[in-house]
Amino acid sequence: MDRTTVEERYMKVTKMCSMLTGIWPDQSKFSQLVTRTIIYIISVWSLFTQVAQLVSFFNLDAVIEQICFLFLISGILIKQGNYIINAAQYKMLLNTIWEDWSKDRAKDELEIMVEYAERTAFFSRMYFGVGMVCSGCFAQQALSPIILDIILPTNETRDVLYIYPAYYLIDDRKYRSLIILHLTYVTIVAYYVFVGCDTSYVCVVQHACGQIAVAGHRFKNAISDLCVVKQLSDVQDEHYERVLHSIQAHQHAINYLKIIENCHVTYLCICVAFVMVAFSVTLLKVASYEEISAPLIKDGVFLSSQLIHILFLTAQGQFVLNSNDEIAESIYDASWYNTNKETQLLFVLALRSCLSPPILSAGGLLTLNLETFAEIIKGSVSYFTVLKSS
Repeated sequence: MDRTTVEERYMKVTKMCSMLTGIWPDQSKFSQLVTRTIIYIISVWSLFTQVAQLVSFFNLDAVIEQICFLFLISGILIKQGNYIINAAQYKMLLNTIWEDWSKDRAKDELEIMVEYAERTAFFSRMYFGVGMVCSGCFAQQALSPIILDIILPTNETRDVLYIYPAYYLIDDRKYRSLIILHLTYVTIVAYYVFVGCDTSYVCVVQHACGQIAVAGHRFKNAISDLCVVKQLSDVQDEHYERVLHSIQAHQHAINYLKIIENCHVTYLCICVAFVMVAFSVTLLKVASYEEISAPLIKDGVFLSSQLIHILFLTAQGQFVLNSNDEIAESIYDASWYNTNKETQLLFVLALRSCLSPPILSAGGLLTLNLETFAEIIKGSVSYFTVLKSS
């Protein structure tokens, strides 16, 4: 399957959002520069207005109200910056995907790769949809004064409804349109950066899992389907070559995962730390509301999006662990007992390598899996309890 087909079928969302974020390796340098500059200016100006609000009206309530959105905008710069800094590695990861798809493969192997590619497409579309709901909820709050002035006009224009606490150091009424435009752009930028970067991460991890599954399939079928009319020595030699070919495929997948780990290890650590604090504070805000209101809905959607965000990041590590368990089972289920000692030794070495599986971690401190996800939520709720009691 050629590159264009793979992109259109399985990576359409990732490519579109990555290009709008300025991290897609094959877009023009000019396009990357313009996109990155726009995102940088909008994000830095947003951070400036938030810090100005915090300094001008400093108190504990202001800190609690502000910290989540400071982390959100910082997350934009961190996510985009990670893929800019690791642009060469990201391009290498994508090029490896194109190379793996362009190879001549057996029908069974191609079906395995398609299964994992379809999983990538499903996760990307789901993340895209969730992000659209969340960003739409935030954007409508900024745009509602303008819409209401058109539908239900009053004697004077309505005040700006800020998506997040901000102080622009200018007259809100006089420059209302510019402020609303900036708030809306911040929402759009956050949406595309988070979707583009996170689906890129999902894409490369799922491809690695697919390559591990292909290697497992080769191990499991290495000692079967050989011509019975061949001499025993020829059959044993072919057994050996097949197992060796399987080991090479497994090593290829492991090396690919190591590159992914190196590109994301610090970035994931920062993301986990930000989400734990932001989740605790947002939960505190949601718990403080006494009745259903627009701010409650906004914070509730924000809380849900944080939950989905950290679930997506940690779940990829679980997929890697599951893939490693599956290849170990495939090696054990192979008919290794029907071959000679040299080939059996290759099976032993392959099985031994599965005892030290490749992992995805946050800063080398946390192994990303569903158990870690549960621990993060548990820790966040504990922090929420402390904040609420104090």
